[in-house]
Amino acid sequence: MGNRIYLYAERQGEYEMLSEAKYEVPPVWCLLLGDVIADEGGLTLRTRQKASWAALNGLLGVLEADASFSKDNHFLQALDAVRSYLAAYPTKLTVELAELFMMEADISEADFLSQTIDELRSFRSSCDPFIANKEVAGLNQLFGVETAADWLSQTGLTWWEDAYFWESRWEKQSWADYQSEKATAPVPLGDGLTAFYADGQWGLRDEDGAVLASPFADELLPFDDEVAVTGYRQGLHWGLLHRSGRVVTPAEFDVYEGIHGGIAIVQVAGRFGLLELDGQWLATPQFDDAYGFDEGLAPVSLNGKWGMLGRDGKVVIPIELDDLHSASLLKDEQASGVRLLAKQGGWGLMDEGGRWVLPPVYDAIEWKTGHAAGWQTSKDNLLGRLSPLGETWLAGEWHAIEALPLDDQGKQLAWLVEKAGLKGVVGNDGHVWLPCQFDKLKPLEAVEATVRPGCHRFWEVAEKRKSFVWDMEAGQSVLSMNGLKKVLPLIGDSAVYLLGVDKEQGEMRFYSATGKLMFPYQFQWLHDDAANPKGGWHWKGVLYLHCLVPWATGEPVEAMIGKPLSQSATFMGSVWLFADGQMVSDVDWQLPKANAGEAEACYRMAGHVENTDLVAARAWLQKAAAQGHEAAIAEYAYSLTNELAGPVDLVRARQLYESVLHRFPWAQNNFASMLQNGEGGPKDEKRAFELFRWPAERGIVVAMRNLGEAFCYGYGTSIHLPSAISWLEKAAECGDSIAARQAAALLISNHQATDTPLQKQKRQERAYRWAYMAVGDEQLASLLVLADVLFASGTPEDREEAKRLLLARQAEQPDPAIQAVLDANGWGRN
Repeated sequence: MGNRIYLYAERQGEYEMLSEAKYEVPPVWCLLLGDVIADEGGLTLRTRQKASWAALNGLLGVLEADASFSKDNHFLQALDAVRSYLAAYPTKLTVELAELFMMEADISEADFLSQTIDELRSFRSSCDPFIANKEVAGLNQLFGVETAADWLSQTGLTWWEDAYFWESRWEKQSWADYQSEKATAPVPLGDGLTAFYADGQWGLRDEDGAVLASPFADELLPFDDEVAVTGYRQGLHWGLLHRSGRVVTPAEFDVYEGIHGGIAIVQVAGRFGLLELDGQWLATPQFDDAYGFDEGLAPVSLNGKWGMLGRDGKVVIPIELDDLHSASLLKDEQASGVRLLAKQGGWGLMDEGGRWVLPPVYDAIEWKTGHAAGWQTSKDNLLGRLSPLGETWLAGEWHAIEALPLDDQGKQLAWLVEKAGLKGVVGNDGHVWLPCQFDKLKPLEAVEATVRPGCHRFWEVAEKRKSFVWDMEAGQSVLSMNGLKKVLPLIGDSAVYLLGVDKEQGEMRFYSATGKLMFPYQFQWLHDDAANPKGGWHWKGVLYLHCLVPWATGEPVEAMIGKPLSQSATFMGSVWLFADGQMVSDVDWQLPKANAGEAEACYRMAGHVENTDLVAARAWLQKAAAQGHEAAIAEYAYSLTNELAGPVDLVRARQLYESVLHRFPWAQNNFASMLQNGEGGPKDEKRAFELFRWPAERGIVVAMRNLGEAFCYGYGTSIHLPSAISWLEKAAECGDSIAARQAAALLISNHQATDTPLQKQKRQERAYRWAYMAVGDEQLASLLVLADVLFASGTPEDREEAKRLLLARQAEQPDPAIQAVLDANGWGRN
């Protein structure tokens, strides 16, 4: 069968992990994981060989049935593998090891194998194809897969790689190697204690290696935190062992369920009892089932009924309930008066003395967590809600209930309810806020903000396919949702506003609490500089309520004009919005501040006048720059290189650019260009080359071209044509026609001798692309490069195309360079 695979999982500290593994590992893999546990393992299962072989044949039938409609290669490989396995090992033992460790000692071989194959078939019939593929992959694992790499290459199922290669639990090794390893490797039992294996049994050592108990047990369980006693097994029976190595009780219990709530749960002759950790009986074995203590009460069962024992072992709640659950397992300390969720005919709630807090008349009671934690009742398919103490919040008359957000004081005020498919809102006091008549109903989105968002007042409702905003306080609709994607309520200390988002363009519009439009525009963005010292631009559709914080103090908020909503609208650009509906242009807002010398206002005024008066723009920039405004410094430096803005001063421009180095990519590119060309100071090509990279990497297109030219011509670095082509093509991708022309020329003039035909074809295709892009600028140089690219292809069609283009240009704009190309190719004069 390929490699022998041994799955070992001793019960030493691994029982729970193994139980979990049963649900994580596909059953087919477990079933076929035969080849395991020979007689040395203490589990002689030869009597099961025939039944196991029959079970595997049953599995083959399942796989063959699936193969009739599955064409998955891995699945078909698995099917072939199973057939081969049966042919090679007609009587080989196959069992599900996880089930083997968990089953009772007296289960029959036939029952076990029957149960396993039934479970397998049930699993396969209920799983979706995704799970089925995992199962098939598990089968494939058994045949020839040695490593994780093999696993991935053969199955392609990366998401199950770890499950089949748990290094600490699943090992591929010989049985002899495993036995040898087990004999030498100590097993941690907690708090420094370890179990050691010798002569087929386990003993106990302390953290220093001193022997506390010589090997005497077939199994030792770990010590739980803060518990001095654990269980041990001799043969088929269990006893208690103290962490000092002292045997507390002899191995006389049939089943050991562990220690829970300071008590050991054990079974003798089919009956459960509660054992103190000193070995004394708190309650002798007499119950059908029992659990440990939880807050002083321990559930016990007898003759199908349930009750509770106290810590003295006496019955506190009579054993006459149909079912019960400790409420502390379901909820937090809010419900100190409710102790049990109990059933006696119907479900109800009990206190710790066994008195009914809520009569047992419900079909079901469920604890609901979250900010509105409490009990949900169900009777005759109608739901209700109770407080953690069992007080009625919502009478049981609804088909669905959902808790709404808390109010500003953290109280639950209302519930979203549903009846016959229609939705409404009901308060905790039973008052109907909205009747159940709406198809859609939800509170408008609340966003954390200094301006307090309205959690319960405004709702989006839909009735007969029409959506609108409902004001709970006014008891009426205030705004149609027609054309709006969403609406946010903004509730300040003295006023209420509604912020709507346009469905088509995502722009914002403002309404009063009554739904009146406050401004005759939509807005593309808001700027929250007043609320956030670092500033921040919030574009259309991305809403932050703290942008409107200034309104609470009477300050305006900056916004960018979008779509006008009125024919009388005349504003353009950015404006300032006031909470009372007043709107001021940015020019009118900034000019008084700029005249007073405020740096940011001076900078903003420069932006407003630069399209009409470059001289005035330079003056505003100079005022802002003098105060250290970095953006103004960079733009003032640029204006000093532009003769249209006034006298040119390259020396001063270069100094200003250097003072804001590494702050603005475009400005750094300009400074590097001045260094490369020796403008305003000494030439420094090496430093220029180093400075071009950051703006190029930040997307400044001209910097990409400058970097490409530096690699092409060796400006400040060694010539490296592949890098030159790469950067020029990046610039061309961004629409730079000069870079496109240069990239095309390099691609056809720098073929590598080692280029394959395919590589040459790819280079030619790239050259075509950039040359045709560049010729769009109608520059003579671009046309000549395109002609070179067409000539380089060597095809008659491309030569004719080059001839046509050159003759057409020469007819329109005669040029000696074009004539020289025409003459060189024998095309004569036009």
